[in-house]
Amino acid sequence: MPNKLDELRDELARRGGGGGMHEPVAGALAGGRPTTSYNNDGVLEQASRFEAQGEYQRAVDLYLRLMPQQDIPKDTLVKANVKASDIARKFLSESKAQHVIRTIGPRLVQLGQPNQAAEQYLSVDLHREAVEAFMAGRQWEKAKKLAMEVDPQLAKRVDDQYKKHLKEDVKDPNRLKDVDAAGALDLFVERNQWEECFTEAQKHGPLVLHNYLAKYAAQMIQSNRPELIANVYKRYGAIAIPQNLKIYKALFYRMLRIDSLRHENYPKWADVRDVLLDVFENMNSSAGASGGEIQKEIEKQRPTFEILLW
Repeated sequence: MPNKLDELRDELARRGGGGGMHEPVAGALAGGRPTTSYNNDGVLEQASRFEAQGEYQRAVDLYLRLMPQQDIPKDTLVKANVKASDIARKFLSESKAQHVIRTIGPRLVQLGQPNQAAEQYLSVDLHREAVEAFMAGRQWEKAKKLAMEVDPQLAKRVDDQYKKHLKEDVKDPNRLKDVDAAGALDLFVERNQWEECFTEAQKHGPLVLHNYLAKYAAQMIQSNRPELIANVYKRYGAIAIPQNLKIYKALFYRMLRIDSLRHENYPKWADVRDVLLDVFENMNSSAGASGGEIQKEIEKQRPTFEILLW
């Protein structure tokens, strides 16, 4: 009988702490329906006793029974998980310590302690897991530095996640442009910050600039604002490349449809004329420098632009 009593006490300790009967067990023994609350103080006290008695595995197991999903104060959960790690690293085998820290790491992240999770991972040389935890905590420099020491592919993942963070969470193109120029330009467009987009695009060459000028022109044509298109091309120049020639013609015809040739619209038409003249003059230089299909297309379109300029 004493042996059975000892076994029952051990079972109660494993379920909820040795100082008092765990509520679900107590309820069942009393004929009632088990509850889902936990005698947290009892668990912590029993875990501490196990540690003092040198029963380190049992102490760790008890600390790990406290889960984030339970109705337990956050500080208590963090302390219990860290305590489990401390005991495991000091008194258990390396493989068991790593298992414990792999268990508590996601919990600490879930509890809003990603940096503490990373430190725990590092204490047992789980570098990849530490990188992931640093990223969860938005510690991008630490994540990148550690990833570079571990694996270049992991470092690339850090860069990709950082770009995604800046684009989707921060949504600040001025911060994004240093690590992802194309992403920053697209974000300027998304925020309708066209002037900032053009200024940044200029730094990356004329083809990049004119790619975004063309996107702006397409949007303004849809909005029936051809005079704005003429304005930007007058400022930035109108290069003669086949894919843009349709835009310049659309500029003229949309302007004609909206404003006709009324005298008060002369300033707008003057801008359109300047753009078309710029295109025509650039056709001469582009035709000589280009070859094949590009030159054929420019020569094919030249008479049209001569007519538009009359």
